[in-house]
Amino acid sequence: IKDFPGGSGDKLVPFKQDGKRMSAAYRRLSNGMGLLLVVPDSSLYGESNLLGIRILLIMALTLAVAGFTSFSKLKRLFSPLNELNEAMTHMNGETTDLTLPESGNDEIGQLTDAIKYMAGKLETYLHFVNQMAYTDSLTGAGNKLAFTNVVKHLDEQARKDPSFSYTVVFFDVNNLKFINDTFGHMQGDRYLLGVYKLLRSIFPNSPIYRIGGDEFILLPQEEELVEIEGKLAKLEAEVSGRSEAPLWTDRLSVAWGKANFIEGLDTSFDSVFQRAEQAMYERKRQMGALR
Repeated sequence: IKDFPGGSGDKLVPFKQDGKRMSAAYRRLSNGMGLLLVVPDSSLYGESNLLGIRILLIMALTLAVAGFTSFSKLKRLFSPLNELNEAMTHMNGETTDLTLPESGNDEIGQLTDAIKYMAGKLETYLHFVNQMAYTDSLTGAGNKLAFTNVVKHLDEQARKDPSFSYTVVFFDVNNLKFINDTFGHMQGDRYLLGVYKLLRSIFPNSPIYRIGGDEFILLPQEEELVEIEGKLAKLEAEVSGRSEAPLWTDRLSVAWGKANFIEGLDTSFDSVFQRAEQAMYERKRQMGALR
């Protein structure tokens, strides 16, 4: 012990005994005696190795949990973003019907709310644009573009369903040229608007289209179609009652002609339209009305 190679201290001295790796440490005590400690390396380093393995396992588990948590957060982040992107892709000039993720208190929720607000504004704007595009600016009736679209629809329906039928009433405003030339176009517009309001009061539930300066088309619907003869008689009575009004612009007058789509005879809207137009001109001739 006196010649212990490590001296007295904390230094470990490795050696082999019977083929096993050993370590020894020697310390001199205050009473003059010496303490020699000899242990196998397997006992000395086994716990530290096990501790290292445990630390590595804990670190690996921690990284796995952190990775899963990050993936879950990213999934929660990207899932609503993908929904928003898909919704915006489907939003175009024809529809604002969007399927959006539920709003929340985070940034994604704020973005969702902003897109909902934008979609609402866009829907209002599109409604306004459609009204402007398909509405006659003077009277509020459907315009020529709206009428053209309806004609295409009627022709398609007639081709698909042989039993499909409809009625066309052609109105031509009397005396408009005389009023324009005599009293000016502002009074002519007032007169034209008065005729449209009269037609609308008698046919409140059917579409009316202004297809020319003084020409209107009525497509009577449902109960108004059933009562068409009575309503046209009411119109004649209204016109007759205004014929002696003091002001020319109050003498609302209109000629009309009616035709029905006939299966086997009519192949398109045009033929029905032409018969209604011919009937209107015949009535105008009978009335002796001014153009």
